[in-house]
Amino acid sequence: MTLFNRFLRTLWRRAAIRLDSAELARGRAAFRVGDDRVAEQAFLAVLASGIHENECHLHLARIYNRGAKWDLALEQWLWLRNNNPETIE
Repeated sequence: MTLFNRFLRTLWRRAAIRLDSAELARGRAAFRVGDDRVAEQAFLAVLASGIHENECHLHLARIYNRGAKWDLALEQWLWLRNNNPETIE
């Protein structure tokens, strides 16, 4: 891999992290005000990038609990139990 390709890859990663951080902030804000539809979309988008997994799964579990979407909530809680059990509420 050339030095230029490495440079481009580094820039791309940094840009993706910034976008994901903005989306994560949007999800947190929407969750705080109870806009579960926007919060869910934001957390799913961040989760697709593979970063902030624990926080995204936790918020999604809470969102699905609030909406009485028990099967979806259970999927999130089970992921947390298997990957980060100390976050289980």
